Amino acid sequence: AAQVMQDRWRRIEREGFARALYPPSCRLCGCPADGDACAVHRLELAETRARCGLCSLPLAAGIGGPGAWPAAPWESSGVGRRRTSWRRCRSCRTQAPGFGRLLALGDYPGELRPWVLALKSAPRPGLVELLAGLLAGRMSTAGWTGTADEPLALVPVPSHHLRRWERGLEPVEQLARSLAPRVGGRLVRALVRRRQTPRQGEPGSGSRSANVVGAFGLARPHWQGVGRVGPRVVLVDDVCGSGSTLSECARELRRAGVERVGALVLGVGSRARRQAGGSP
Repeated sequence: AAQVMQDRWRRIEREGFARALYPPSCRLCGCPADGDACAVHRLELAETRARCGLCSLPLAAGIGGPGAWPAAPWESSGVGRRRTSWRRCRSCRTQAPGFGRLLALGDYPGELRPWVLALKSAPRPGLVELLAGLLAGRMSTAGWTGTADEPLALVPVPSHHLRRWERGLEPVEQLARSLAPRVGGRLVRALVRRRQTPRQGEPGSGSRSANVVGAFGLARPHWQGVGRVGPRVVLVDDVCGSGSTLSECARELRRAGVERVGALVLGVGSRARRQAGGSP
């Protein structure tokens, strides 16, 4: 017992020395912090609002109680197409999202904005690991995980090669790679971007849906058909604004035979407008 106590005290002293030598700092700005984020950049992701069971957007203020995050796209609603066991927003009652169901870490813009911008600006492995851990927790709570028999296929939304060269990194792919082992999944680079498109919302970019029509295709010969993907397929992106990019990517996967495609993002835009063509 005495030896156990001595070992415990030695471990506490070593940990205290390490904290004094390398004090914890914010993963985003580097300021001193108690954990992974400082007081300014701390992410408060506890959900208190009711959300749509398809697109994750907050429901009307009069609808009380926290709503469950969307069920995994491969799970049935249990009631039927018109009448479901979960609540839907006004948009999804008339027009199903083209990518099935959407799971998000939080709203965008908001407290997630500086984290998303930092993720896309430069290689930062510590920040990728932090965001992947938060996403894995959200996915585990919502049941968006794979199994030994049916692993989860995480398909990152690709950037054009010129944009990858400009940034020097592929942030969404890095996020999906770090996330895969945490949720019983694997990274599948099933898509390529055929042409460079203007950034969504920029002057002269046209409508958001027309901007991405035909912009994506299957990454042959690296990926041939759905045999390597399986029934649990989830698109991964950083932010969902209008949903046009995710809908176009999902359309390409459905053309290849994938029956249901889900979508996973860090932030979902408060003014998102979903494109028709999918099945919840």
